[in-house]
Amino acid sequence: MPHLPTQQPIGTPFIELLSVDSTNNYARQQIYGSDLPLRQGFAQHGMAIFTHEQVAGKGQRGKTWASQKGMNLALSVIIKPTSISVAEQFQISACVAVAVHDFFSRYAGSEDSKIKW
Repeated sequence: MPHLPTQQPIGTPFIELLSVDSTNNYARQQIYGSDLPLRQGFAQHGMAIFTHEQVAGKGQRGKTWASQKGMNLALSVIIKPTSISVAEQFQISACVAVAVHDFFSRYAGSEDSKIKW
């Protein structure tokens, strides 16, 4: 995989929300703006949005799902991959998901750690 230029550490800034419809929606609003009182253009490379409860998360192929409060990790990270083509960008998500799964499997046990694609 090509080397990503280091702009700032991933996870900086870190935004923690008690509850949100979708961390992806929140991230998009930070990038593009919306009717809500959020600042368009506030997003920056490395920004992480974490929530304790996600009530209308987005899955693949139009599926929606909710996470129980305190039972799942609901996190979106905004990155600007300058040296990776659009067709290759899913590889970033797959690599991160597998790495996080491996990390949590060591501490929570592999039967308790699952990836929800």
